[in-house]
Formats: sequence, structure tokens, C-alpha cells
Amino acid sequence: MQITEVEATDGGGDVNKSLQKIEGVVTQIEKEAPDLDPLAVKSLRGAVTEIGSRLTEEQKLALWKLSYRIWNTCVEISNDRKDGFREQEEETHARLRHIACDLLLLAGEVAKNIKSGLLKTAYFFFKTGTIWAENSLNLELAEVAFSKATELCIKYGDENRNHLQPEEAKEQQQLAFNIYTSRAKTASELSQRALALNLLGRAKSALPALPERRLDLAAAYFEIGKSVLATANENTSAEAISYFQQAQELCSSAGDDQAQSESGHQSGGIAELYPKVLRYLAASHIATGSKEGFESALQTISVLQNISNHASTSFLSLKALCGLERTDEAETELTSLIGHPGASAEVCLNAIEMILQCKKVAAAQSAYKQLLKRFPSDTQLPVRIVEKLLATSVDDNLEVALDICADVAEAAELAHEHGKPVDAKAMSALHALLWNRGASIFSSKKDYKVSLSLFESALLFLSPDNKNRGKSMRVLALCHMGLQEFDRALEYLTQADKTEPGISASAVLQFKIAVQQKDEKRAAEIVEKIMSCRDFEADYLKLLSHEATFCGYTSVAVSALSHLLDLSLEKKDVQEKEAILLRNLIKLTGDETPGDFTRTIQPYEKAKERLDTLGKEVFFGGGTVGDKEVKWFAGSAWNSGLQAARTGDWPLCARLFACASAFYEQLPDPSLEDLQAVKLSHLLGATAALQLSESLSAEELKAVEAKLEKCRSVLTEVSKRTESSSSSDDGTELQYNLLSFTLKGRQKDYKAQIDILARVQSVPGATAQHLFQMGLQAADTPGAESLDVAMAALRASLQMVMRAPMPDYALASAINRKLINLADLKCKDGPEVFATYKEVNQLLVGLSAGQYPKDEVSWLVSTAWNRAAFHVRFSHSTEAEKWMRVALSLLQHAPQMENKRQMMTSALDDLLSSRKADIEE
Repeated sequence: MQITEVEATDGGGDVNKSLQKIEGVVTQIEKEAPDLDPLAVKSLRGAVTEIGSRLTEEQKLALWKLSYRIWNTCVEISNDRKDGFREQEEETHARLRHIACDLLLLAGEVAKNIKSGLLKTAYFFFKTGTIWAENSLNLELAEVAFSKATELCIKYGDENRNHLQPEEAKEQQQLAFNIYTSRAKTASELSQRALALNLLGRAKSALPALPERRLDLAAAYFEIGKSVLATANENTSAEAISYFQQAQELCSSAGDDQAQSESGHQSGGIAELYPKVLRYLAASHIATGSKEGFESALQTISVLQNISNHASTSFLSLKALCGLERTDEAETELTSLIGHPGASAEVCLNAIEMILQCKKVAAAQSAYKQLLKRFPSDTQLPVRIVEKLLATSVDDNLEVALDICADVAEAAELAHEHGKPVDAKAMSALHALLWNRGASIFSSKKDYKVSLSLFESALLFLSPDNKNRGKSMRVLALCHMGLQEFDRALEYLTQADKTEPGISASAVLQFKIAVQQKDEKRAAEIVEKIMSCRDFEADYLKLLSHEATFCGYTSVAVSALSHLLDLSLEKKDVQEKEAILLRNLIKLTGDETPGDFTRTIQPYEKAKERLDTLGKEVFFGGGTVGDKEVKWFAGSAWNSGLQAARTGDWPLCARLFACASAFYEQLPDPSLEDLQAVKLSHLLGATAALQLSESLSAEELKAVEAKLEKCRSVLTEVSKRTESSSSSDDGTELQYNLLSFTLKGRQKDYKAQIDILARVQSVPGATAQHLFQMGLQAADTPGAESLDVAMAALRASLQMVMRAPMPDYALASAINRKLINLADLKCKDGPEVFATYKEVNQLLVGLSAGQYPKDEVSWLVSTAWNRAAFHVRFSHSTEAEKWMRVALSLLQHAPQMENKRQMMTSALDDLLSSRKADIEE
């Protein structure tokens, strides 16, 4: 039914016009009653809002009639929906009833010819609230409707208290009672507990006039108590008890009144309600978890046992007895519960679990067996029992679980022999439970004996053709291996090979047993056997080699991979296989002896040899796969070379970097990162070679030079690629120049060294310290030309120091001292020596005390004065005077030697006087 929505107007609109709109919509709703349209109801609500507050009697009567038409339509719709409403229809139906109530409310008391108008309106609101409350459709609107019904019902009673006939008074009291109980339930669901108690109290106060409604009120207390108990905490348990006790009291009083048993208002009769109340009251006492609660529960149960033989009675009694630790009595109740025809298997299982928690293991085990006898056709029951038994850590429970599984497996075998069906789902579930529990114990506790019993029991539930039998046999072999029962393990592996032949896992386990039994020959045979397995992978070789190494059979481990490497040469796809085997051999030797590269270098050099012989495409493979292999070998050799360098093993370091650079050069389009690695490979290789010996042959020096040239070439390529980048220099160019300086020194190419000195000063990262070290290195090389190189390096270092914003005067002093010593080697007290002293003196001018190391200033003063003393001894007065004056000049910057000034000045005066006397003679 389609209907145009009515726009609402303000309350001051034309009432008659609004009435016409309402009547039009109501007429359409009556015509299309089975197809209730939410839009029609919404339109009707809009029209109702237009009604003002001032109505004539005629208009009120019209509203009253319209309300009844809507209500009757709702009744017809309800009758038509015998199977119930869909969710949206149910809400639309409730809203339509609410509109009818609102229209009655607007009409108010219509003339005097409508009998009991307020009471009828109250009934409409009560019925609407009941519909809103059903299935918790809208509890808030239910409370609104119930509240209005309460107000109208009370008003009707107050206004007509002295005029009502007994039948009318009874009707009003019944309606009020119904409103109170229904509204109390709604208030409870809205957590308005105080209101709920108040409403139930009002209903209870009406019982003297309505004695037949005791059971209805008891049912209300009971329902609210159940909803409170469902929240499950200590506070709500105590609150629920109060509701159930009220319900118990009402049931007791109703039972004493025989008239009540014949009333049609009872909720199922006292015989049905009273036991429920007692059971929930006992459950509430138990839920408190206190000793008093358990005792109260038993008292309630004693009453319950006299009036009902329900299975839950024994369950509640058992629960209370367990709480009081009266385990013997609880055991008796368990026996009674399992024997009760109404007790379900799930209830019995929960009861047994409680007995288990009370440490009554034997009783629980006996109960499980009784339960299986009682439900022989329930194929899932053994699964649930075994699951509960395996969930505990009690050894006896495990034995019972295994016994049950053995019985089930035997019964299934007999059924299969007689052609009877077997529950495959149950068999699979039991296998999974046993297997998973066994695996859990095996992995966490390493309790091989228990795991073995579980895995053996799980095997009972696998058919002979099941694909998992081979796996099960191997797992059983593992358990026997853990128990050092190797012969028994071999028996299972033999069966596994028959069930599932050609599996590498079986061969691996046989290999483990062989090395444990120190059967080296057998282990070598298995290495050959595993190659023929259908699921063979190269990683198995690594596994076998590691196992042999762990057991002290290194020769077996090495021969395994070496033998596989030899076998690979006979195959067509030898190249890629060979690279894989060498890679595994490198991993194995590296893992076996980390840091020891004497064995690791062999597979690297073997790979390099095969690469030179076969080429990259054949040995490593083509495309991205081959490039990936190349990078792995190059990166691994590079890392090993670095580790060798850290340990100072320079011969191995050089060989490893030679391998790394050879591998990196195979990359067709090396990345910047790869180029950096190649560059450093050559650089570090050259470093290692130069570290090998101070006296390398000319051929060896030429090889180092070739490495440096390759490094220079790659360095140029890297510089081109990073020309536009903002990345800082990584120090390679500086290291290259420093190594070249060392190499040229070994080759006695001093001119080249001078050129390198000039170049280094402009290299990023070069410091005065680097130049100083170059000078010291050259100074250690004998020969006059080497001495010149050293002094040039030292002077360049000094210049760099002095150009700095904050010069390092400690370094400057070390350079000056070394320059003086080297100049002395060239010519003792020669001009270069004197010039250096003069330069240092000029350097000290203007420096504050302490900037230049005091000890160095003292050394300069002392050595200059000592040089003067030398010349005085040989009557070289001119030279002596020159050095004395230098010493006195330097003394100005050595306040710590100020006490020497008078002596030094007197000595100079004596020298000058002596010279004057000689001249006058």
C-alpha cells in the first residue's frame, strides 16, 4: 500500500481538517490491513500531531471512534498473523497501536455515554506496552505505555471509588495488577530495580482482593529473579535470592489455598512453578560461592526433593556438596544423577568434571564408564569424555582415556567386520584429540613415554590405507628414539617405508639412528639413499651434515656434501645443482666452525674455479635466478672476508675478497650498492695483501697495483652515478690514496708518492692526522728520497693544522719535533733544523700560555740550548750564540723554565765577552 506522507502543521491548525486526514489514512489502513505499511503509520502519526488541545465533544467522539477503528484493525492484523510478525512488521504494528492509545488520550472522557473511558484507555496503553515489551522490541516505549496505563488506571479507581459495582471494581483491580507485574518486568530489564520492587510491592498489596493471582505474582518475581541471576556476580546473586524467596513464599501460600489450584490465572500451575522457583533459589545460593550459600542451597534442595524428581536436583545438590567439600556425599549424588533417566549426557559430564576438581579421580573414572554404558548409541560421547580426560594433567585420567579409546577402537573393528556402519567423524575426532595431546606433550615436556602411548592409541583410529599412517609411524619412531630404543624405532621406520616408500623424512631418521649407534658406514649409505627419495631437497643434505657434525662425525658430514657434489657433475642440470650444493657446503662449514675460514675458503674458491670454467650463465643460471645466486655468493664471501680482516688473518682475507670481487664482476647491471661492494672488495683485498708482509715481491706488488687500479675504475663509476646526489663521500677515495702511497713506497716510486701527497690534501675526509701518518710511514723507509717524502708529508700536515680555525697544537708540536729529528738526520744542526726552530718560535708568538704543549716548549728550549752548548765545547762561538739566542727567545713561552733565564743570560754574556776579548787581542 503506497500512501503520501502528510506534512505536520503547528498545533493551531484546523482540527476538523486534521480529523479528515486521520480518517482518510485510517480508511486506507483498514482496506490494506494485511499489508501493513510503515509509511502509512508514519503518515498517521504526522496527522495526529496536528490535533490541538481544545476539542469539542463532537471532535472528541470522532477521535474516540477513529481510535477504536485503528485498534480493531490491529486486532484483525494480529489474528491474520498466526505465525507471528516479521521484525519490521512487529514494530509497525506496535506503533499503530500506540497511535490508537494517543488518540484516546487526546479524546479524554467523551461524554457520559461511553462507559469506563479511562479504564479502556488504560487497557489500550497496557496492551501496547505488552507488545513493545515482547522480545524486548522497544523497552523504553514499553515503559512509557505502562507508565501511562498506571496513571490512567489509578485515576479511574480514585474518581469512581464510591460508584463502582463489584464487577467493575474487580476489573479495575485485575488491570492494575497486570500493569504492575508487566511494568515490573520491563523496569527490571531496563535495570530500574528499585522501580521493579516498588511495582511488585503494589501488586502484592492487591492480593487480599485478588487471592487467585498469587501464582501470577510468584511467576513475576520468578522471571525477574532469573533475569537478575543471569548477570552472574555476587551482588546480583543476593538480589536474585530475594526475588526467588518472595516467589517461594507466594507459591507456598498458594499451595495452602486449594481454591488457587482451580484458577485459570495460574502460570502453569503450582506443580510446575514451585519446583522451578526452588531450583533457581538453590542455584542462586550456590552462585554466592560462600559456605552459607551452599548450606542454604542444600536446605532448599531438601524441600525440592520432596516435590520433584528432576535431574537438576541431584546436579545442584552435587554442586553444593562440592562447595562444602563433602565429597563422599557428592559422589553419591553423582551416581544418582547418572542413573536418572532425565539427566542429559552434557549435565552428567559437567557433574563428573566437578568431581574431578574435588580430586575424586577414581569416582570420576567410574562415572565416565557408567555414562558410556548408559548412552551406547551416542558416538560423540566418547569424544567429549576423552577430551575432558586429556585436558587434565592427571596420569590416571590419561590411562582411563586410553582404555576408553581402546574399547571404542575394538568396537569399531567388530562393527566393521560385521558390515555395520562406523561413525567416521567420531573416529577422526578421537584420532585428532590423541594426536594433538601427544604432540603437545612431545614438544613441551619431552615426555616420550606418554607421547608414545598417545600416538599408539591414535594409530588405532587410522585405516590401513590412510595416508597419515606413514607419518604416524615416523612419529612413533621419534618417540622411541627419545627413549633411546633405537631398534624399536627402526622397526617403525621399516613399516613406514612399506606404507609410504621413498620419503626423505624416514631416511633422515634412519641417519640419526645410524650416527647415534656410531655406524658410520650405515650413515654413508643413507646419504646415497636419500638422493633417490621422491621428495628429496638439498636442505636435507645440510640437515644430515649438521646431524653428523653434532654427533662428532665431521668426516661423514663433509663426505655427504662432497659426495653429492661429485654426483651432481654426472647430471645434465649440473651447473645450477653444483652452485646449490656449494652454497649449502659454504653454509654448513660456516655454521659448523664460525670464524674458522680455513675450511670455508675451499668451497668459495671451488665456486670461483667452476665459474671461470663454465661461465656465469651455466654455473649460476640465467636471469634473475642467476643474479640472485651471484649476489648470495658475493655477499657471503664479502662478509667472510670482513670477519677474517677483523681477526687479522690477512692471507685468508685477501683470498676471500678476491672471490667476492670475482663474483660481483659477474653482475650484468650492478647496482650502486653492488659497485660499492666491488670497490671495497678490491680496496680491502689490496689492504690485506699489503698487510701480509713488508717485503712483497715485484710480482705481488704488481697484483696489488692491479687491485687498486680496478678500485679506481669502480670509484670513478660510482662518482659518476652519485654526481647529482647529496650523499657524502664514504672515505674510499681517501683510503685508495693512502694505500697507493704505501704501495709506491714499497715500489720506491718517491715521485709518485709526492704526487699522491698533493692529491690527498684535496680529497674529502683527509685530515692533518692522515698526512702525519703518511709522513711517519715514509720516515720508516730508509733512504734520502724517502726522507724528503716524509718531510714533505709532515710540512703538508703542519700547514693543514695551521689552516684550521682552531689548530691542534698538540699535533703541531708532534709534527715539529718529527721535522726537527728528520732534518737532523739530513744534516746535524743544519739550516733546516735551525729554520724549523725559528718557525716554531714565530708560531708561539701571540699564543696564550698552555695552548702549545708546555712539555714541547720545554723540549725546544732544552734542545736549542744543548745545541749551543755543543758548539761552545768546540769553540764555535758564532753557532753557539745563534742557538743561545733561539733558546732565550723560546724561553719567553716557557714560564715553567723562567728560573733558567739568569743562567742562560749570564752564559750568553760570558760568550759575548769572550769573543770581544779574542777580537781585542
